[in-house]
Amino acid sequence: MSIVRKRFISFKNNLTKIKDKEPLGRLSLVVIVLLDIFVLIVLFKGLADHTNQLTSLSQYAPQTCQEAFINQSWTPENEIDKLQNVVLFDYYRYSSLSTMDLKRMHPKCEEFYINVELIKADSLLMQLFIKRESLQQESNQLNERVASRKPVTDNTLLSDISRKNSFNKHPSISAKNIAETDKLEMLTSNLDKINDEIHTKQKIKDLLDTINSWDGKQRLQFIAEIETFEKWYIFREFGWQMLFLIPLFWIFYFWNHRSLKKENGLQLLISTHLLVVIVIPIFIKIIDVVLELIPLHFFKKLFEALAAFHLMAIWHYVLILLSILVAIFLIYIIQKKLFNKKRLQQKRLSNSCCIECGKKLPSNVKNCPFCGMQQVENCSECSVETYVCGDFCINCGSKRDTPLNK
Repeated sequence: MSIVRKRFISFKNNLTKIKDKEPLGRLSLVVIVLLDIFVLIVLFKGLADHTNQLTSLSQYAPQTCQEAFINQSWTPENEIDKLQNVVLFDYYRYSSLSTMDLKRMHPKCEEFYINVELIKADSLLMQLFIKRESLQQESNQLNERVASRKPVTDNTLLSDISRKNSFNKHPSISAKNIAETDKLEMLTSNLDKINDEIHTKQKIKDLLDTINSWDGKQRLQFIAEIETFEKWYIFREFGWQMLFLIPLFWIFYFWNHRSLKKENGLQLLISTHLLVVIVIPIFIKIIDVVLELIPLHFFKKLFEALAAFHLMAIWHYVLILLSILVAIFLIYIIQKKLFNKKRLQQKRLSNSCCIECGKKLPSNVKNCPFCGMQQVENCSECSVETYVCGDFCINCGSKRDTPLNK
């Protein structure tokens, strides 16, 4: 443990001193801290940009593709609405997918979005969808106005009752209601015509055939492929991120080692700080992977039970408790092995401070004027006064057998 302590102390000194007898000035400390912060920000930004180059699940199997092929939410009743939502409101509306984007996808999703791109490239088809969207919005607004009028809001009833009967038998139905009902019927009729026209287009047929051609076996295979992709993505992402971080770590490490060997104080200071900075994202990513793997691969049934009963908070409580216990253990080790009472007293002695209360002492005092603690005692070998917490006698140099040294 003494070797670890010496290395730790040496590393700590390298963070705060240029040389052993040249402590870091406050302004220099501000500069080095600002450098640390800047490099850390650039590291996380670069890490994010580097990670984005890796194909994610949302790129491999976009949500729209999963809804069509896995959830099978596209039905004959809503498929035109779904398609309209893709070509007009989807993320890809204002920018065409690149070849790289398509190659990242599962083959079935790639085929799906190639058909979508062909539809988007057809200006006549896009005009039909835009017109359809406008008619739907107008119809919805009109329906809301009609529904807000009481007591008669049933459009089917209104369509069955003639204008004459409406005024005679249902005086609460105004001419405005009837006009709006007629307009709704017209909008519905126009929507049906547009739907029929859209269905006749070959590009629409190709896309819908792509969705409807799948059987249950293909669907199960697609689900299995997505699950496999998601399972291994954690490891691929971690490896990809380490590919960005580890080379920088070794660069800073060899720079630090070379600076230490050549006793270049300034470079040693900067490289030591950069070593600390590069370790931060590495440590965070390792923790991220561990926390993701535990619910997915370990105690899976336990986490499923917690999720079923809406008790996932318990897992986070356990994490907090474990982190507190680990922190207590580490602090205990550090205080007992690296910064124990003996080391604290010797540090105070080297600064001419009281070994008990830590206050600055006047020169040549035997007892602290603030707390009364004895600072010197007679050496067992030469009987000359020496410091209480010293390992060796200041007069004869013999090893002292004090309670602190035992």
